[in-house]
Amino acid sequence: MERLPPPQVPGLPPMPALTVSGINEKLYTIGEFGQTYCFQNCVGYFAEDSIPYHYGEKTCYERCLSKLHEGFHLSRKVRKDIESRAKDGTYLPSWIQKMSA
Repeated sequence: MERLPPPQVPGLPPMPALTVSGINEKLYTIGEFGQTYCFQNCVGYFAEDSIPYHYGEKTCYERCLSKLHEGFHLSRKVRKDIESRAKDGTYLPSWIQKMSA
């Protein structure tokens, strides 16, 4: 799968745009490698003659995927929050705002 460039958000200054692109990279990594990571960590034996999952392995796998999805949704929420705060001009820390004023 070809890696796509981070989407450009019009009106963002460089610092928040860099933060948003970093979050986009993490989201891509979670989506691309998350299931493989959980499968390797939770499923010990998988072959044609075995039951698809042992109940303990299945529970571990489902919990791992659940944590990944919760983190994914949290990252999306943070990204949207940063984008909206950057567009409003309230993203910069207070000491930078004081120096620029």
